[in-house]
Parts: sequence; structure tokens; C-alpha cells
Amino acid sequence: MTSSVNFSNHQWLVNSLDANKNGKMDELKAADHIRRAVDTDKDGNISQQELVSALKQDQVEIRQGSIEQSRGFNIHVNGLETLKNVRSTASQGISNTHIFTPTLYSDDTSRDRYHKLKESNRSYDASIQSMESSLRSIRDMTEGKTDATSRALNIQAKTTLRSTQWSTWSARLQQNMSQTRDWFVDYTPGQRPTSPSRPSNGGTYGNDPFNGGGSSNDPYGKDPFSGGGNNVSSDPYGKDPFNSAPTDNNQPIIPNDPYLDRLDPFLREQEQILTNLKTSYEVMNNALKAIKEQTNDLPDLPATVRATDSNISRAFANIGAIENSGKTPQQVGQNIRQEADATEAKATGRTGPYAGIGAGVGLVAGAAIGYFAGGRTAKSALMGAGIGAAASGGIGALVGNGIDSGYKNEASSLRSLAGRVESYNPGADKKTLADTNLGFYNKLFEARDAHDLDRARVVNNDLKGVAGTASNIAQRSGEIADAHRKY
Repeated sequence: MTSSVNFSNHQWLVNSLDANKNGKMDELKAADHIRRAVDTDKDGNISQQELVSALKQDQVEIRQGSIEQSRGFNIHVNGLETLKNVRSTASQGISNTHIFTPTLYSDDTSRDRYHKLKESNRSYDASIQSMESSLRSIRDMTEGKTDATSRALNIQAKTTLRSTQWSTWSARLQQNMSQTRDWFVDYTPGQRPTSPSRPSNGGTYGNDPFNGGGSSNDPYGKDPFSGGGNNVSSDPYGKDPFNSAPTDNNQPIIPNDPYLDRLDPFLREQEQILTNLKTSYEVMNNALKAIKEQTNDLPDLPATVRATDSNISRAFANIGAIENSGKTPQQVGQNIRQEADATEAKATGRTGPYAGIGAGVGLVAGAAIGYFAGGRTAKSALMGAGIGAAASGGIGALVGNGIDSGYKNEASSLRSLAGRVESYNPGADKKTLADTNLGFYNKLFEARDAHDLDRARVVNNDLKGVAGTASNIAQRSGEIADAHRKY
């Protein structure tokens, strides 16, 4: 993507190039056809105003002491738009992750744990699919790019996909296998076959504990949720596994788990799946966060150029306003000090009136509170009035002191401003700013030629330094210009 940038301060640029200050640009070289085009009055010389006009119309540019045909300031950085898309893709891959980490309780049955683990694994798998897609897109977008950033991101995306390939593949294979087993439906919450799918007796699994009965010969016994218990008819919940006395109500009662023997190996399987998926998730998520971080500070040359040009223009305008002010710095400083004196005078005697008002309010409020709280007697009202007057008087004094302190601080700030106005040297700032403006103009050629991303990053940092210098001058001169306008 190509962006065109503008340079605003042509007059100041030409002024700084006119070394002998004769109004003619004889310091600069120019080919005959260029000279004829710029010399509009045909006097054989290029004046400051003729050169400024040609620069504003983008007819010429000044480079290395010569006036040349303008090539414009169009900036194009190879790979920049790609990296912006990489940043967007990484951000999207991170935001699309919604994982569910199961909370397992001690009284969960194996069936409860099994399905919590399965739901968690599904959420991890879906998030991993989203991150895999983002990493593949980043890998493909940066493939074959020559800048260092794109090459590094391409290697990072490839490495992440390869390092997580085995753990993700094995987890998904186990997931697919677990869903093809014929016992899966039997242990899905809310679903149960209409007839037992296992032999009623003599089989590997024995009777369905939820299909009636059971016996002491059955490895699972009676349904623990249907009364009777396992071989303990007096205890409806079966034996307490933590206490040999089944009727000890001081110990936790945990029912026997009728699914444990059958589901225990599959619980271990789901836990292994979760471990593998977590490993892949963490590696991919960290990689996408790192990629996003590396693409956060991209060299946006057009934006930096515009900000620098704006700061320089603002600083020149402030200095011009100061120089054209109808008041001298000493007059402005004197006006500011008079304002400071008037402000400080507002603080005189502020504590007394506020303390008196506070005491009066406290007397009334304290008397009322004392009267009702003390049994509605005159004595309690008088005591309350005294306490209230003392307390509120002190608070009022604090309020008064606070207001006085505010006026005094404001007066001190005004006197400090007066000193800065009187000591400010607009000529020094103007010379620094003119040099900054010239350096900025020369940097525009580097920005125009910085098609490589790594070179663009260097130029962008240089331009930020220029912008910082101009911004400091703009802030300093802006404060002084405001003081000239206000005082």
C-alpha cells in the first residue's frame, strides 16, 4: 500500500537554505530547464518566493544542494500490510479461544468425572482448531518474505505447528476412538437403553445396578440410590468408607460408585487426552501472543511523518505569535505577577470566618443531637452544643486552610510562569526549529526510499526523534504564547 505524505513548512525550509539572506537561492544548483521553470519572472535568478511556490506545487524538490524534478513523497514499505494482517490474524486466533477446565469434586461419580473431562476436551480441541488455522495463515502469509520480522514469524509459526503436531494428533485419535465404543450410550446422562445390553447374570459386568435388585454375588450389589445399601440393610447408603461404623453421622457418607470398575480406564484415557490438548493449547496460545507482540510496533512511516510535520507547524505558529505580540515579555510578566498578588490576597483571613461558620453550624446541630440523645433535657442540649461547636469549628478551620492553600499555590504557579515568560528566548527556539525542519525534510527522502521493512523501522525511529524535539519546542512556546494572549 502506497501513501502520499506532505511537507508544510516550505517557507521556513527555504529561509534556512538562504545562507547569505539576500532573498535569492544562489546557494542551490539547478539544471537549465529546472531553472527556467522555477524562474517565473525571468530575471535569471530563483528567488525565495519562486522556490517556495514551486515546492508547494510539487514541481521540484531540493536534494543535496540541488533543485531537481519532484518525484513526490510516496511511501511504500514492502511487507508492511502483510504484517498488519499477521497482527490481526494473531489477535483473532487468541480471542477465539474458549476453554472449559473441569472442577472435579470428591463425591462426583466416575460418570460425572468422565463427562466433565469430555466437555473440557471438546472445548480445548475447538480452541486448538482456531489457533491452528491462525498459525497456518500466518505461515502462508509470511512465506518467502525477505524482511527479518516476517522471516522470524514464519519460522515461529512453522515450529509451533510442528512441535504440537504429535500431541494434538494423538489426543484427537483417542477422542475419535472413545466415541465409537458400544458402551458410550449407556453412560451418557439422560440416556439409558430400553433393555439391558449386558448379560443379566454370569456376564463380565453383572446386572445393571439401575435395572433392579442385584445381590451379594453381584460385584456391584444393590443400587445405592434405591435404598438397602450394599450388604448393610440397616444403612440406606452402604458402608462409610472412612469409618467401620456405618451409622456414625459424624463422618462423611460417600456412596459406592457403581461405574468405577468399568469407567476407570476410560477416565484415565480422558485425562491423558486433556493433558495432550493442554500442552498443544499452551504452546499455540503463547506463540500467537508472541507474534502479536512482535507486530504491535510496526513502522507506520506516513503517520509518523504527519505527526512530525504537525508538531513543527504548531511550534512555528507559537513562536510567530510571541514575536508578533504587542507586549514585551516584561509587560506580560508584570501582568502575571499582579494576577498572582490578587489571587494570594483572596487567602487573607480565610480561616476565621470559616471557623466561625463551622462553630455556628456545630452549635445548632450539636444541641439538637444532645437534646434527643440525652433524654430531652436542657443540660444534655447544652453539652451537645458545646461539643458540636468545638468539632465543627475545627472542621471549618480546616476547610478555610484548604481554600487558602489553594489560592497560595495558584499564586506561586503564576509567579513561576512570569519568570518563564521573561526568560524565554524565541530566537533560540526558532533556530533549533529551523534546523529540525531541514533535517525532517531530508529524512523524507530516506522514508521514500525505505521500501525494506527493516530500513523503514530505522527511519521511523529517527523521525520519532525529530518529532520529539519539535513537540518539546511546541509545548514550551505554546505556554508562552498563551501567556501573551491571556495577560
